[in-house]
Amino acid sequence: IGAVVAYMGADLLATFGVSVFTVELVGVSVRREFGALITAIMLAGRSDSAFTASIGSMKMQQEIDAMRVLGLAPFEVLVLPRVIALVLMAPLLTSAAMLSGLFG
Repeated sequence: IGAVVAYMGADLLATFGVSVFTVELVGVSVRREFGALITAIMLAGRSDSAFTASIGSMKMQQEIDAMRVLGLAPFEVLVLPRVIALVLMAPLLTSAAMLSGLFG
């Protein structure tokens, strides 16, 4: 995305004669907006759908009912650790997305 923004920005800024600001455009846009947006899309598209499929499969195979019989709360065992992991890793993944965009 950083390379695409650089290409499109350079073309647009060249029409105004200020193509020297292409680097600043990429740096600011990736750090402010695109890093967090890329991370949110990746987390929603990959991790959240995998979590949903896993829990749905467990529901169909009655593994969640077996957890209740054992006295375990399914929310605390299945959902809470995954949400905590996402909350802890989201800032790190955002930083990685920002660095990747800047290197691009």
